[in-house]
Amino acid sequence: MNIAGNRTEAADPTFVSTFNSISIYWLPADPVDSTGTQSIQYSVLGSGLWKTAQDLNWDSLSAEKGAEFRQFRGSIVFLKAGTQYDIDMTIGSHTFRDTISTWAETDNWTIKATTPVSGEQTGTYVVSTSGDATGYQLYDFSQATFEGAGSDTNIVIRADKVILRGAEPDANGNLATTLTGSGRFGIYIEAGYDSILIEHLDISGFGAADTNVDNNEGGIVAAQNCGNVFVFQYNKIHTPTGTSLAWLHRKDNTSATIHPGGPTGIVLNNPGENYVIRYNTIDGGGDNWSSLNVQRKFKDGITTGSDASFTGGFADTDIYGNLIENVYDDAMELDGRGENNRVFQNFTNNVYVSYSLASVSVGPTYLWRNISDSSRHIDYYDSTDAISDDWGRGQFIKWGQTSTNVSKGFVYVYHNTVLQDTTGGVTEGQGHKHFAKDNNNGFFYGVLRNNIVSLNDVATQKVMQDGQDDLTNTSDYNLVWTNGAAALYNCCGGNTTYSPSNDITAYPTFVTGTGRPNVSSGNFALQNGSSGEETGVVLAEMFQHNDNVDPAMGAMENGQNELEFGHTAYLNLQPGGGAVSGRYLIIDRNK
Repeated sequence: MNIAGNRTEAADPTFVSTFNSISIYWLPADPVDSTGTQSIQYSVLGSGLWKTAQDLNWDSLSAEKGAEFRQFRGSIVFLKAGTQYDIDMTIGSHTFRDTISTWAETDNWTIKATTPVSGEQTGTYVVSTSGDATGYQLYDFSQATFEGAGSDTNIVIRADKVILRGAEPDANGNLATTLTGSGRFGIYIEAGYDSILIEHLDISGFGAADTNVDNNEGGIVAAQNCGNVFVFQYNKIHTPTGTSLAWLHRKDNTSATIHPGGPTGIVLNNPGENYVIRYNTIDGGGDNWSSLNVQRKFKDGITTGSDASFTGGFADTDIYGNLIENVYDDAMELDGRGENNRVFQNFTNNVYVSYSLASVSVGPTYLWRNISDSSRHIDYYDSTDAISDDWGRGQFIKWGQTSTNVSKGFVYVYHNTVLQDTTGGVTEGQGHKHFAKDNNNGFFYGVLRNNIVSLNDVATQKVMQDGQDDLTNTSDYNLVWTNGAAALYNCCGGNTTYSPSNDITAYPTFVTGTGRPNVSSGNFALQNGSSGEETGVVLAEMFQHNDNVDPAMGAMENGQNELEFGHTAYLNLQPGGGAVSGRYLIIDRNK
């Protein structure tokens, strides 16, 4: 594993790897080197089979962001773990050839020593023995349970290069290693510790019983200025002791307006770099939204708490395969720098906003092949109303900030699917109201392509909006359905008169259902011959699932293997099956 560290001006590019991605940085000695054409190609070492990556972003806004950001940045994605890649780059008159390795899968990480833990551990268990250059210190929790008994935390981590490993789930998806009964946190990672893997843990029953404040309680929480290289995978984080506030009304039913506040699934305060968060189930606790006084909801699923910042937020990070539901605000609050941040193949349900990108100050952030189902904006904590059109809906993406200087990182939004369920007593749909909307603060560099955008029937719905109505945003080649209302855009220099020339207006017809597929099937592909199928624009090869010249719009190609999410994803797969190694999905490229 390698961290970019201080990215100083250099003749050669800098690379930062994860399991499935490689970040690229290059600082030219002279700004004139930013001109000219690019060619970014990659190949498995020795294979001779070259693929194209998307061009790197040239960030010329050093006067606004700082001189250190005057650089080329971008990522290569959908790579195989534990593999060496040749990378061939031409930028203007400069040519580079490098061989870079992706991370080996965690099954192959070297173990220095094992600390076995068994039986019920009461109070706070402290992880204090570090690994070293020879390998990781493995804490084997497969025979243990943790009862906080009112202490702040079940487990505190005060060590580098450690693995916390529970038992894999049984056939019913149950995890034997449980953490419960803590006053604030399931796991708390203290500041300054690097290289931490947490897997196969069931974390619940954390936090205060009742709170009106946003106090950073959560299932996995890291201190301010936490370390680098964290991997959280195959955990179930659910059912806190109390619940977050609902929107707009306090728990005492006074009329004071208030933002949701309370427990969150994963909280990373001003995080470091090089994280992977994959195949976790993050569930606030219940989907009975008509009995909010007894159900549990998270404030956010994953949050960095960074907002308008050039230094906070994720960098060189992959977030994929997660199932996030029952959240009052954001499934993922990814605000901050968003520097080579890659978010793909996640499923969100019963949330207000799926992805908060307010702001992306550095970029690029890649958001592709994600799927969203129901959206909720609840006005009262103890509402007893059945699901109805009166319950507000949020946006798939929230972006922009009051300070426009921190809203100028590129965001690429490709091949996502927004579902719209019009059953269950609603006529306007249970899904998101807007696709990408900035609450009138301004966003400048959004690129939307090949998405299925199903929005409910509300006159103010937006496919894309930025408060500055800036020419630098673009939206095209999307399958758009708005239940009879006009598809509105305030984004691209044309205000509401903007009309993408290659969008298709039609109700999506999926293989397993019209409008909304059978979600449990994991198949979100469009039917052969239906609107949007094989009518997308060809993007860089690294984003494609196959070699077809006519990709489908949306998150899946017809004939692709079903998608699975959360801590039980691909549990039944056997090792060595092409696209997978053990349970770890690489990517189904149909090749």
